[in-house]
Amino acid sequence: MGIASIIEGDEIPLMLFLRGGESNLYPQAVIRDAAGAVVDTVNLTHQADGIYINAGAAVLMPATPLVSVHFKVYAEATYTTESLRYSPAVDTFARLLDAIKAKTDQMNFTVPDHLDVNMRYHNDLEEYGSGTPGDPWRGYP
Repeated sequence: MGIASIIEGDEIPLMLFLRGGESNLYPQAVIRDAAGAVVDTVNLTHQADGIYINAGAAVLMPATPLVSVHFKVYAEATYTTESLRYSPAVDTFARLLDAIKAKTDQMNFTVPDHLDVNMRYHNDLEEYGSGTPGDPWRGYP
């Protein structure tokens, strides 16, 4: 499934789609930290067309490098008998540090996937010229 990035303190998105569209099952999400310790357990609520979400209190990204969300689907409301129709699934979320996000949010991408760079120094020596037709790059002093 891959790893999604999430900022510490933001809500962990807990959503499960059951391909059969059933609305009469009981999915549960168990959130674990990087060491495998249980952070929280959430019973998901049917929203529509086999989509189950966390309709209760938000589960926030803790101060841990990553969390995994283990989804199991149960056949009854006591959450003891797993549904034989659906295999367990896992989503993984890595903590995105605010300091890194603040810096990367300042980067400019005029062309998608190409970082705009304004180079004024090379090996600690100032470059001469602005790189325009009237003032081309002229190397070092």
